[in-house]
Amino acid sequence: MNHKFVFLTCVFLGLIKVSLEFNKVEQDAVSSAFLMTSDVYLTGELFDEEERQGALVLFRGEDEALGTKFIVYLEFTSHQVIIHVKSRDGKELQITFPCQPQLKEKDIRITLHFQDLLNSPNKILLYINCKLVGNETSSIPIREGLVGTQRQQINPRFWFYIGSDVRPILQNQGCPVSIPTQSPSSRNVHETIVRVVLPKKPKDKEMTSSKDKTDHSARTSGHQLPESHNKITLPDHKSTNTMDPAEARILSTSLQSLTSAVQQLQREITLQSQETRYLREVLSRCEMCRGGIHSTNTNRPEVVATCQEKPCFKGVVCEDTSQGFRCGECPVGFTGDGITCAPKITCDNNPCYPGVSCTETEGGARCGQCPAGVTGNASRGSCQTVERCESDPCYPGVACIETTYGYTCGDCPEGMEGNGTANGCEPIPVRCEHFPCFDGTTCLDTSDGYQCGACPQGMTGNGTKFGCRPIECADNTCFPGVECVDSAAGFQCGSCPDGYKGNGSHCGDIDECRVFNPCSEMAECINLTPGFKCSNCPTGFSGNDVFGVGVEGIESLKQVCEDVNECEDGKNGGCVDYSHCTNTLGSFVCGDCFEDYAGNQTVGCQEMTTLCPDAITECHKHALCIMGTSGYDCQCRIGYAGNGKFCAKDSDLDGVPNIELRCKEFRCARDNCREVPNSGQEDVDLDGIGDACDEDIDGDGVGNDPDNCPYVANPEQEDSDEGDKDRHGDACDNCPSVPNSDQEDTDKDGLGDACDPDIDDDGLLNEVDNCPKVDNPDQIDSDEDGVGDLCDNCPFTANKVQNDSDHDFVGDVCDTNEDEDRDGVQDNYDNCEFLPNADQLDTDDDNLGNVCDDDDDDDGILDDDDNCPLVWNPDQTDSDGDEYGDACAEDSDGDGYADVEDVCPEHKDIHSTDFRTFQTILLDPVGDSQIDPEWHIRNQGAEIIQTKNSDPGLAVSNTTFSGVDFSGTFFVNTEVDDDYAGFIFSFQDSSKFYCIMWKKSAQTYWHPTPFRAVAEPGIQLKLVNSKTGPGEYLRNALWHTGDTEDEVKLLWKDPRNAGWKEKTAYRLELIHRPDIGLIRMLLFEETNLVADSGNVYDATLRGGKLGVFSFSQEGVIWSNLVYRCNDYVPSGLLREGAEPLEPMDGFLEDSGLHEFVRRRR
Repeated sequence: MNHKFVFLTCVFLGLIKVSLEFNKVEQDAVSSAFLMTSDVYLTGELFDEEERQGALVLFRGEDEALGTKFIVYLEFTSHQVIIHVKSRDGKELQITFPCQPQLKEKDIRITLHFQDLLNSPNKILLYINCKLVGNETSSIPIREGLVGTQRQQINPRFWFYIGSDVRPILQNQGCPVSIPTQSPSSRNVHETIVRVVLPKKPKDKEMTSSKDKTDHSARTSGHQLPESHNKITLPDHKSTNTMDPAEARILSTSLQSLTSAVQQLQREITLQSQETRYLREVLSRCEMCRGGIHSTNTNRPEVVATCQEKPCFKGVVCEDTSQGFRCGECPVGFTGDGITCAPKITCDNNPCYPGVSCTETEGGARCGQCPAGVTGNASRGSCQTVERCESDPCYPGVACIETTYGYTCGDCPEGMEGNGTANGCEPIPVRCEHFPCFDGTTCLDTSDGYQCGACPQGMTGNGTKFGCRPIECADNTCFPGVECVDSAAGFQCGSCPDGYKGNGSHCGDIDECRVFNPCSEMAECINLTPGFKCSNCPTGFSGNDVFGVGVEGIESLKQVCEDVNECEDGKNGGCVDYSHCTNTLGSFVCGDCFEDYAGNQTVGCQEMTTLCPDAITECHKHALCIMGTSGYDCQCRIGYAGNGKFCAKDSDLDGVPNIELRCKEFRCARDNCREVPNSGQEDVDLDGIGDACDEDIDGDGVGNDPDNCPYVANPEQEDSDEGDKDRHGDACDNCPSVPNSDQEDTDKDGLGDACDPDIDDDGLLNEVDNCPKVDNPDQIDSDEDGVGDLCDNCPFTANKVQNDSDHDFVGDVCDTNEDEDRDGVQDNYDNCEFLPNADQLDTDDDNLGNVCDDDDDDDGILDDDDNCPLVWNPDQTDSDGDEYGDACAEDSDGDGYADVEDVCPEHKDIHSTDFRTFQTILLDPVGDSQIDPEWHIRNQGAEIIQTKNSDPGLAVSNTTFSGVDFSGTFFVNTEVDDDYAGFIFSFQDSSKFYCIMWKKSAQTYWHPTPFRAVAEPGIQLKLVNSKTGPGEYLRNALWHTGDTEDEVKLLWKDPRNAGWKEKTAYRLELIHRPDIGLIRMLLFEETNLVADSGNVYDATLRGGKLGVFSFSQEGVIWSNLVYRCNDYVPSGLLREGAEPLEPMDGFLEDSGLHEFVRRRR
């Protein structure tokens, strides 16, 4: 056995307290616990029913005089645990633990482990619900925040404990044994858990404990920790004759830790000595303490303590007597005076030095003698190695004499007294009888010598004989930064700096947070020295930085924390694309995928698709597969918009989606006016708001009404027209000096017809031009009536007046109204007199219409054999063998527009929907019952707006159709009135046309002559075949719901009698096949079919022009107008008794109505 190792081990064990004790810290001992021990725990629980809003303080300790502060609190708004430390020298520190998920749990068990408190920096570990959630360090020792006479308060659900291991505390909270923890402070040697390996003795002399078990009681109510828990294990170890190198390193490390702990203790003692001297100086200046002030009340009654104050130890009997309370004996197992009782130390506690015998006595355990070579009272840690003179244990100059048990020091040097040891000699105190103090200064004898009082007023110093002198500015008597002025009467200090208050000599910090807290409730007001600042708004909120110094003007400062809408960060808040992001207060929530998208936040959101019959083409879920000349195309269904590959909801049915799509076409952009149809997406001022819903279209600061140039910025509103103003400002008036409210400009040269000397721009002045509004430089005039052939409605019959009563572009003098095939073309002008062909299509211009011409392109090849029947190609080249000649492979009519974009791919003169060249038909031109309608054309002719409450009127296109598909969005953009509006088709003249008209409410027309007309609400399909033409008869016949002989015939009426709703978009789909007299009308509200006429047959009119109709209803919009030449009749449409089916998608596919396609050759 290595005896040296055994000896050193015994010494080490004597210096180390092996303990797993835990003691609850009383509230008045919290500061001492942080000052004297290395590990302190703050632990407790919060339950679900408790209020969890704002800040909840767990512990607060403050000394306003010294400015020290130590606060622990929970911030539930930002979900943080915060520790605030402030030392007496003004240093301040805030430690934050983010705990968002933990602080949202139902029950919260919290343990804060303050570790390594005797060193710097301190460590802080945070456990919540058995998990280590944070590990921080404190650069300011926590004990410095507890210095002074503090006002302390602790949350009643939390307690402080001291001990050396956190695991029992966590176990007491119901945590498993194998929880991850940090080891206790390595430098707190006297409280660290130590496992010491001792050499094993022979069996007959083996050391054993007299008892193996100690019964411990634990109080578990409220999860308080046990008062104590002791257990020491000394494992067996094989004996050895040499010291193992690893053992040597362990011993060396342990001794180093012990040395460090002792040095720290010395530093603490030095600090306490300094504080004691400071208190001594304060007391020396206190007149009352020196007896200089005597109470005049000698009869003050003596206060006697009673048992009511519970002065005795818990469980001890208390008895009141005339002299006060009297406590009985301490409980069994405790010793003391009854007021203070401590557990008796028994041999089971191993109180003696290793190897020293232990004897149980009535007063507790009694230890034997220390082993040889060491001395002490034999209790654990008290046996010390005998010290010799070679260690210089005596005061310098004092003799050291070695003895059997150590050494003895001689007398202290002359003038000093004490025991002669190294720190045992002090100067012999001087007494007041020697007059050591300044004249006029009090002197007080103490056990340590004399003590001088304060210097006389106006002087400074230590009060000793030569230690007082007049106070001057040079003494820095004023507060730092305060101006000081010396005078004969002494120094004078100026005002305290901003943020401080006082007399200039002594200035204290103003706590602006307490006087006026300008910070948001979500943030913390932090007092600074001087000044204050507001902490940042919590996560999920943004706000202004607020800080300042002093209270002047602080009322104008206010921090506002506003919720951040993470969903508008341009990245959908971090949610996957095409999914819902919902903003919440301080956060956001990612939701489901958008409609028509499938997936989740993990795999993303993908658009749903429909596979066309060719098993190749994929269309959007809400699109139809449309068979075209070159394969399948995709077309978004009604209520949706896009390019067919991508579709999204279209609330106002104007053909533009509510959201931006992942495609490049015009129809893929986001609608700039979602609530009002505007198929052209016009935005004059480029402010992102479409003109249709922009209250100041041109952005000139003048509202649309009364802006005299609503589409051109002119804030000055200048209007130079002579005479009556035309309500068109100079900035947009094409004749600024001539009133012309219609602003007509035939040649589109920017100069209105009213002031243009050559209206048609054919090189001839208006005065000599026989067609002033038609470009005809040759001026041919076959009937010599002064009207050129190009603008003559009877070019071969003189009619200078050009009357055309029925508005069919055939003058009255040559209008026979003879029309054998009822296609609207007078027989003597009809290029197929006996076959209906209202469009008069004549591809080869041979005056023989295509419907009766067997070689349409005049290339010598009959149409039935021609691979390009509408394009001249006598060579019939077909490179790809697809039966379509190369000359017409992508463009059937050779008009330069590809079939996929051409609305009439077999009509060379029509390629797009365009109502810009239209004819206004007034159906009640006589009288002043109402004003005439006012039409405005938008979106290059694909949108019409009627703004007036007017007489019945039509806006009719100049393009004529045979078979046609006509669709458009109907929208009443006003809450004023409830009258008629609708669509016109097969217009042949002002007495012959079909009309789809819709009334909102029932009403009798206000003019009862020539007959009473009653309108019912709902959609009506009427044939107008009037003998009287425009006038009061036709006017009242149109208003009336029903037949009117020789005027109007009601073909169909919606049996629901449902009127239109204002500010609601409806989509009309019309199919007209004049060859068989088929009329079919469908009306949708968004994606819902709200009306279906079924198959209506009427062959009275076999083709004509298209247009819109308005009767006494203002603010009507016809948007996204589309017409398409089409004679094809889907087979499903002709089924006998065909009825609308639900859902509409299935009906469209079953009936073939979705095949709005060109006729296949």
